[in-house]
Amino acid sequence: MKKRLFVLLLLTISLTISASIIDSLTTSLNEPNVNKSKIYVKLAAEYLSFSPEKSIENAKLAIEHAINDEGRVDYKNQLGVAFEYSGRYQEALNEYTEALSLAESNSYVRGAGVSLLNIAIAKTQLADYAVALEFALKAIKIFESSNNKDHLISAYNNLGNIYLNLEDPIQALHYYEIVLQSRQESGDEVGLAKILHNIALVHIASEDYNKATDFLGQALKSMRLIDDKYGMAFCYTNLSNIYLLEDKYIESNNYNFLALKIFEEIGNPEGVAHTCNLLGSTYLILEQYDKAYEYFSKSMNLAKEIALTDLISDNYEAFSIYNAAIGDYKRAFEYLKLHKTIHDSIYSDKKSKKIATLQNQFEIENKEAKISSLQE
Repeated sequence: MKKRLFVLLLLTISLTISASIIDSLTTSLNEPNVNKSKIYVKLAAEYLSFSPEKSIENAKLAIEHAINDEGRVDYKNQLGVAFEYSGRYQEALNEYTEALSLAESNSYVRGAGVSLLNIAIAKTQLADYAVALEFALKAIKIFESSNNKDHLISAYNNLGNIYLNLEDPIQALHYYEIVLQSRQESGDEVGLAKILHNIALVHIASEDYNKATDFLGQALKSMRLIDDKYGMAFCYTNLSNIYLLEDKYIESNNYNFLALKIFEEIGNPEGVAHTCNLLGSTYLILEQYDKAYEYFSKSMNLAKEIALTDLISDNYEAFSIYNAAIGDYKRAFEYLKLHKTIHDSIYSDKKSKKIATLQNQFEIENKEAKISSLQE
């Protein structure tokens, strides 16, 4: 089975975590003549990493109280992000698509760019990489032309995520290092922790596990300080992945169960699904076949429920290996065919060519823009 890498998103919504801020915002809702929509959207952002359902609830209230269409665009994007944190990608895409349409009809440029980028992020998570790249590059054009550096950095992070998933760690690292420099210069601790985590994944992909562990350790230290449970769980999952690849199965499962506990507490089915796949892989190697089957089944059920195509493919491969291990070669072959069908649909030559064309076009346009600026 291939290495499973779990990227963290630098989403287009700000994220801070503080119980005192939540209390203050909640109290301010009772004040006279207050803009409730702005308070609700701030509450949605505060709840995001540890209570996605409360984030969804507050984002919906922000939309209800919005006083103009630009606000509705922003709040629909926030609602979409909350749906993503809950693993509800189709609902997220629905909100982003509606936000994009509303932004375009109102000539709200920043809102259109944010909506395009959020669609790209969701499509990346759903393994639709060609479409993800197309939307990300459209967003980048908007952010570059409007000199919107914060959102441009988020877009570069997503480009890194796309290339990492396409097994191109060199290109992924190129974009991640741009993000890293920006986060270091701005002093954005939350964003810095997330990009350190993602750079660790490049080193996992390159099989430099010492560097990967070092970067994950740095990221985890920051995430613990700000109580970013979502980020901590992803760090634990990727540390588990490293120990699994190093044949350290007890350590791997220790981190798996830490991650699983958090993902279940915050209600993130995607995280649960990925972690169960890793647990199944560990138990399969340990020849504890009943436990392996239990966790692969749980992972597959959740992956199908939230349409995680890449993970569905991985679970079919896992079931193939499992059935071969217990001597059911006919079923093993059937699962292998299912895995190959989905895998080939994700990484087809046609999609690879489209991705290459989009990337080449993006690089050419960037060079032309630089030449033009030098001539002015």
